[in-house]
Amino acid sequence: MSHTYLKILNQGVEINTSSKEVSNLIHNDFSFFISPSVPSYIQLHVDVRIEHPKHSIPENLLASFQTENCINYDVGDIRYSDYFGELTTIFNFNHNSAIIISENINMIHEVLYLLILSRIGKSLDLKGFHRIHAFGVKINHLAILGIGNSKVGKSTLLCSLLQDSDIEFFSDDTPLIDRKGRIHAFPLRIGLSESVSMTESDSIYTITRKKYGKKKLLPITAIKNKISQDYQSSVLVFLHRSTLTGPSIYKISKFSALKKLLAPMIVGVGTPIIFEYFWVHTYADLFTKTFIALSRTFSAIALSLKSQSYNFYLSDDIQSNAHYFRSYRF
Repeated sequence: MSHTYLKILNQGVEINTSSKEVSNLIHNDFSFFISPSVPSYIQLHVDVRIEHPKHSIPENLLASFQTENCINYDVGDIRYSDYFGELTTIFNFNHNSAIIISENINMIHEVLYLLILSRIGKSLDLKGFHRIHAFGVKINHLAILGIGNSKVGKSTLLCSLLQDSDIEFFSDDTPLIDRKGRIHAFPLRIGLSESVSMTESDSIYTITRKKYGKKKLLPITAIKNKISQDYQSSVLVFLHRSTLTGPSIYKISKFSALKKLLAPMIVGVGTPIIFEYFWVHTYADLFTKTFIALSRTFSAIALSLKSQSYNFYLSDDIQSNAHYFRSYRF
């Protein structure tokens, strides 16, 4: 049995598994947060069992609710989640601990990754650090968030930018914003674009996701770019596709920017999360989620008020987009 410890903004995570493959994948996903020693405070415990999940859920239970991913059964503080016979999780909300049971390594890895981000993300929300679905870089002493819907080209643009080792890095997908609108690093694995070859590193690894298929990834420790820890002065760049022959940027108002932050930051559309580990059907959790929604709103307001904001219309020329983004005088 191997033990992996993460330390994410003082939130300790312990993962126990007999699978070397699962352990290696988590080391790659969270390479920046790997702790060589046991953190002083463990926020989340996860045990992974490589076995068939049959009979792991008690008989004679009635389903509490069903999601696209699984059927959920609540018994007191414990939630049993049945991923349609392929995987079972047993989550104890009182102890903030989970057991994942499956023979499918790819599925274990996907659920484990999202479970960690769901629980740690909620804990960070309560402390006033909120994820936003965007990439974050620092260019010429200015923090820039590239915000856009899935498939708009964020990964392609980021991979092109990171070929310049002078560009510093906050996050590939979910930098953190505090209640004063400041940006904080949250560097997870980097999703590699098929259109841009960032590196020929042996560190590249491939995962297979149930819904979205295969994806190539790179651990943070394999890039040359410096990790920026936090920053106050920022620019918001909202990415859009176009049929323009060249990229184009237009400044927008702070109010327009705030409206555009509703989905990727306040609601959290696009941030890695699994509903069944974030949502609890109790009045106390309803109060918690209301508090989180208000805190995210205050942070979004602070971010939009202190930032210059732009719409960036991408062309089909990948290198031209990156050069224009890198050299533009925000």
